[in-house]
Amino acid sequence: MLTIKLEKTQGLLVMPAGDQAVLPQDAREPFTLDVELPVTHPFGRRCIHCQATLSCISKSENGMLEVGIAIHKMRFIPEPRAMGAAISGCRGGGGRIQ
Repeated sequence: MLTIKLEKTQGLLVMPAGDQAVLPQDAREPFTLDVELPVTHPFGRRCIHCQATLSCISKSENGMLEVGIAIHKMRFIPEPRAMGAAISGCRGGGGRIQ
């Protein structure tokens, strides 16, 4: 998954259509998203931990899903939390949904 845009109240994620199963079935169901930050500072490995809900899902021309999210809480944590069903292959501003 690739994080395209992440602001205080909303975000845009792009992911392969086959990964849609990791998204909540009910758009009102909250989920957490950990966005890993680059390790280019003296603070070490950190990520942005977000509590969010889905706002929209659409399919782009290249077959990828564009997932709009509404962010309800956001905070920095030292490392991404351990996950059972994480999305692998994150790059750029990669994110993992729990």
